[in-house]
Amino acid sequence: MKILHLVSDHQVIERALNLYERVFPGQNEVIIFSGSTPLRHIEAHKDCPVLNIRTVELFAKSYDFSNINYVIAHYMSLDKIDFIKFVPENIHVSWEIYGGDLYNQFLVRQGYKLYYTDPYRYGTYKLLNILYPRCRFLVNFNAKVFHHRKYSFDFELKRQFDFITKRINSLGLCCRSDKDILEQYAHRTFPYFEVFNFSLKETLGQLYDCDFTHGNNILIGNSASFTNNHLYVLNFLRKLDINSSRKVILPLPYGGSKKYKDKVINEYSKYLPDNCQFMINYLPIDQYYGMFLGLSTMVMSSWRQESWGNIIIGLYLGIKIYMSNQNMFYKWLVEIGFKIYAIEETNSEEFSKPLSLEYMQHNRNLVLKRYREEVVSENFKNHFK
Repeated sequence: MKILHLVSDHQVIERALNLYERVFPGQNEVIIFSGSTPLRHIEAHKDCPVLNIRTVELFAKSYDFSNINYVIAHYMSLDKIDFIKFVPENIHVSWEIYGGDLYNQFLVRQGYKLYYTDPYRYGTYKLLNILYPRCRFLVNFNAKVFHHRKYSFDFELKRQFDFITKRINSLGLCCRSDKDILEQYAHRTFPYFEVFNFSLKETLGQLYDCDFTHGNNILIGNSASFTNNHLYVLNFLRKLDINSSRKVILPLPYGGSKKYKDKVINEYSKYLPDNCQFMINYLPIDQYYGMFLGLSTMVMSSWRQESWGNIIIGLYLGIKIYMSNQNMFYKWLVEIGFKIYAIEETNSEEFSKPLSLEYMQHNRNLVLKRYREEVVSENFKNHFK
């Protein structure tokens, strides 16, 4: 058996590839899809072929698929779809959903509600972005002609979406809610296998042997991405009595735009002038892990599956986790038994309390039951035979 992995230059992809190699040693090939070089995150596989949107078709036409049994697209980008168009029909194709590939890339254009804050109001060209719905054609035309973007118009993206949802044979996903939502838009059902694409020990790092945290701080989101809905969260925090001893930490090292970051910083500083800590730069990994030990509460208010690694860390350490009840991911986590809460439904008394020791242990046991490496490896073996 041979698996061909189509990967992006993503910060966690080598962890995923290492996991597949441990389960299927010597049976993996890799093609990298990246719009820029040098690669930022891929080191061990840097000698594998690197393609971009302009070189995909020529490479795919001459690629020898004769020994390939499975193709896995880790994050289904548009250039990977172009490659898959040349994969023979008898080869099984899996889409490993990362989140942004399904929701930001495709479903937002089809009406899915993802953002509380309109991203177009915080772009580089404010007036044009405000008027974007009225001049969308001109904006997309400009992107296509002058920036050589192959897929700019909604109908082109929809065509790619329709092709890939008909072509794929299965889904790899960390939560069943992604499958349920995709099936609504694709009008078909999909076989699937559950993926936790990181070794649990690698995800937890130095925290693996830690006892439950007994900190007091609050973490809001995982980045400056618009999908973190920081201002939506603030609407509810304003209704709560937050003790001045609790530090409110907002990681903002990437995502969003400068205007959006400034807006978030200004609004949170007005409401919590003495509590807020804004992380503008990336932290060294040991400091990042150390931050979790000072937490009692995490608010992860995306309206899609996002920041699963951070949520796993929180569940394992006994941190009280709040999500949005608009997020199907939240509903699925509750359904499978995790003790988490909706930010829309809390009050000052509830928000001030740490998770009970009973619930801390319950969440850790469930993480170990579902996501330890032996379980994930068995999922892979059952799917790729």
